[in-house]
Amino acid sequence: MDNVQHHECLLQQAIAVFEADENISMSEAAKMFNLPRSTVAHRYAGRVTRGTSHASQQLLSQAEENVVENHAIQMAQWGFPLKISMLRDLAYGIQKHRVYGALHDAVSQIPQPQYPGKRWHLRFLERHSNLKALYSRTLDQARAFTNNPKLIEEFFALYQSVVKEYNIQPWNTYNMDEKGVQLGVAASARVIVPARCKSQFANQDGNCENVTILECICADGTVLPPFLIFKGKHHQYGWHNNDTTPSNWFFGISPKGWSDEELGFEWLRQLFSPSTTVSNPNEYRLLLLDGHSSHISPQFIYHAIDHKIVVLCLPPHSTHWLQPLDVGIFSPLQHYYGQLVDDSGRMGLGAINKSKFVALYQTARDKTFTPELIGSAFSATGYIPFDPSRVLNKLPVSEHSEITDSTLTIQVQRPSTPDSLPAIQNHLSEILQDPSLQDITTPTKNRILQLVRSAENAFAQQALQLEINSKLRAAAAMSTKHKKDGSKRVLSVARVLTAKEAQILKAKRDLDEEKKIAAAEKRKAAAEKKKATLASASNTSGVVKKRQPPKKRSPLISVMPGPSSE
Repeated sequence: MDNVQHHECLLQQAIAVFEADENISMSEAAKMFNLPRSTVAHRYAGRVTRGTSHASQQLLSQAEENVVENHAIQMAQWGFPLKISMLRDLAYGIQKHRVYGALHDAVSQIPQPQYPGKRWHLRFLERHSNLKALYSRTLDQARAFTNNPKLIEEFFALYQSVVKEYNIQPWNTYNMDEKGVQLGVAASARVIVPARCKSQFANQDGNCENVTILECICADGTVLPPFLIFKGKHHQYGWHNNDTTPSNWFFGISPKGWSDEELGFEWLRQLFSPSTTVSNPNEYRLLLLDGHSSHISPQFIYHAIDHKIVVLCLPPHSTHWLQPLDVGIFSPLQHYYGQLVDDSGRMGLGAINKSKFVALYQTARDKTFTPELIGSAFSATGYIPFDPSRVLNKLPVSEHSEITDSTLTIQVQRPSTPDSLPAIQNHLSEILQDPSLQDITTPTKNRILQLVRSAENAFAQQALQLEINSKLRAAAAMSTKHKKDGSKRVLSVARVLTAKEAQILKAKRDLDEEKKIAAAEKRKAAAEKKKATLASASNTSGVVKKRQPPKKRSPLISVMPGPSSE
C-alpha cells in the first residue's frame, strides 16, 4: 500500500470512529490517527482528494491506472518488465477499447483517445509509488552477478511468492529449455590402444549440421513431446522415413536450424498449451525458462497470460544452477546420443542424416527422460521440494542469509473493492434495502463509491484484455509466410509439422506417385499394343505400305485475261 492509500485509509478510520462514538470529538478522532483535524473535517464534509478532483483531466481513470499498475508489477515479477513505450501503448490501447456500462449511460459523447505525452509516465509514477523507472542491466553487465548469492536468494524468494500467489502445484510446474545437437559428432570415450600410444583419434561421421530441440519436463516426473528444428526452407520427404517416430513429436524448420520468435510461439501454442491442459480452469501453470529472445516475444507472453500460464524468467547466466534441464538432463542425453553415433560409425551404417538422427535421438531420449532423473533435476535445483540451500551451498561465496516467507522483493497489492459481478450485485442490493436511502449517510456514500470503483475496475480489466488480444492478433498477422518453390522433394512448406501430419502427407504423396506410375504404365501398354497390332497386320499382307509424302501445292497464280484476237 502506497502513502496515498495509507493516508486515505487512516482518514476513513478516523471518520468511522467519530461516527461510531458520540463521546469522541473530531479532534480526538484525528489525534488518534495522527491526522490534522482540518483534514478529517474537510473529508467528513465531502471534500475529495486532489487526485480525485483532477481525475477527469487524466487519460485513465483511477481504476484503469490501478489495473495498469498491477499488470506492470506482474510483468516485472515474471522477468519481462514493461518499457516506457509499452506503458504508453497500454494506456492508449485501454482508451481505445474503453467500455462504458450502465453507470456511464449518461455520457453523451465518449472522448477521443489521446496518446500519452513524453512526460505522462512521470506523473503516472508519482501517483503509483509501488512502481519506479530504472535502466535494466545488459547481459554483459549482469555477468558479474552470476555467482552472487543475493541474486539467487531474491529469485528463490520470487519463485516462492509466485507459487503461493497462484497456488501452483508440483504437477503444474514445468521447465523448458533448448538443446543444440550436431548430427554426426560422437562422444568421447575411453578406448584400448597400444601402450606406446600417447593419444588416439576415433573416426566419426563429422556432420556438424545443427539441430535445435525444445524439451520440457514437469516436476511430477513426466516429459512433453519434443520440438525438433531442422535446418532448411521446406520439410523434405526423406526426413520422415522413420516409421517408429511417435505421432505427437513436432518438427520445425529455420534457415540455420535455430529457434526464433515464431517457432517459440508455435511451441507454446501448439505443443505446451494443449499438452498441459488442466481439468480445473482456475488452476495456473508455472513455466520456468531462460531469457532467450525466442521466449520473450509479445505473442508468447500474451498467449501465456491469456491461458493462465505464469512465465518465470531465470536470472541471466544462472541456468547452470537454476535450470533443471541443464543441471540433470541434457548432460546424460548428450552422452547417450554421442555413444549411439559412435556405435553407428563403428558398424559402418553410413552418414547420420536427419532421418537417422531422429531414430538415434529417440533411443537416447528414452534412456534419459526417466521419472527418477526428472525428479532429481527439480530437487537438485531447489524447487521441489523447496530448498534453496541445494543451490546456495554450491556457490563460491558461502555467506548468504536464510530465506523466510517475509523475504519478498515485490508484493502485489490486491484491490480491496469487489471486482466481480456477484459482488456488484450484493452492493446494489444493500443500497436498495437501506432504510436511509432518502437521507444518504456516509456509510451509504462509501458503499456507492465502492460499487462505482468496482464497476470501473471490471471495465478496465476488460479494456486491458482487449488491448492485449489486439497486440496478439497483430503479432500473429506478421508471421513469416513461405512460398512453395516447386521442388519435387518438398513435402510441406509449413514451418511446423507433427510426425503424424508428416506421415499423412507422405502417404498422400506416395499415393499420387503410384497413380502417376500406374497411368504411365497404362499409356505404355496401350502404345505397345497398338504397335503390335500394326506389326501383325503388315506381316499378314506381306507388303509394307510406305507413307507417301504429301503433295506439294502449286502456288496460286492470278492470270489476267489477254486482249481479244478479234
